[in-house]
Amino acid sequence: GEQELIGHGVSSCATCDGFFYRDREIMVVGGGDSAMEEANFLTRFGRRVALVHRSASFRASKIMLERAQNNPKIEFIMNTAVEEVLGLEQHSATGVRLKNLVTGEETTRDVDGLFIAIGHRPNTAAFQGWLDVDDKGYLVWALERLMAHPDFAWTAQCAGDWRVRTPDWPQTRYEAKALHGVPVFLRFVRRA
Repeated sequence: GEQELIGHGVSSCATCDGFFYRDREIMVVGGGDSAMEEANFLTRFGRRVALVHRSASFRASKIMLERAQNNPKIEFIMNTAVEEVLGLEQHSATGVRLKNLVTGEETTRDVDGLFIAIGHRPNTAAFQGWLDVDDKGYLVWALERLMAHPDFAWTAQCAGDWRVRTPDWPQTRYEAKALHGVPVFLRFVRRA
């Protein structure tokens, strides 16, 4: 039920959706820095935040893990995976079915909000074939090559890119759109 309930109790953005869960039961899934940050942030809103991780150890940095462990509103549920998100009939997440990966025991737990904080896949498919991507799918910026184009330099400066500093900013036909950055950059990429 995870995919069907996105936006109806299942989220991947605590900053975007956390305030919807004021004084409610919240669960975060993950064991890295993102999960720790999300769990800590969500304690501002939720009554309690349970952090579920499938292992006994974390990938999170020491400082992020310590912050979460020192937060009295965060409960850690280790060696456990979310097997199912409950609430399809109600069209809103109502709970989860958990499985302890050591004992095999399955339990259910009521939750109002489930935040998925495991891994990130960059949304760069639109740039495939136009721009280089690294092995994780993130854009690789060849700044020197891009700066050679005056429209890009203007756009980068307007967007506040600290790496781009040119004394004479050209007046281009894109000037009105340059403050938005992305439309100009996409035009540049298409022409290149």
